[in-house]
Amino acid sequence: MKKAVTLVEILVALAILAILAPAFLAARGAAGRKGEPPQPPSTWLLETVRHDGHLWVISSAVPTVPAMFCHHPDCPCTGKVER
Repeated sequence: MKKAVTLVEILVALAILAILAPAFLAARGAAGRKGEPPQPPSTWLLETVRHDGHLWVISSAVPTVPAMFCHHPDCPCTGKVER
């Protein structure tokens, strides 16, 4: 009788690794950061811009943070009055 690994056994092993790998990597990263001094809170430079009748909040160019934008909560399209 041949001793071989079946496809099901390989797939089960890969599934277990896929589930457990992120937990091990997170624990390893947390253990590595234990001795580091605490980092200061990041500073966000935000700007409100009007475009096509909508208000947008845009993060200004900060070298370490990619530029992002989102709909302003006081945009006229939501029915709220602009301040």
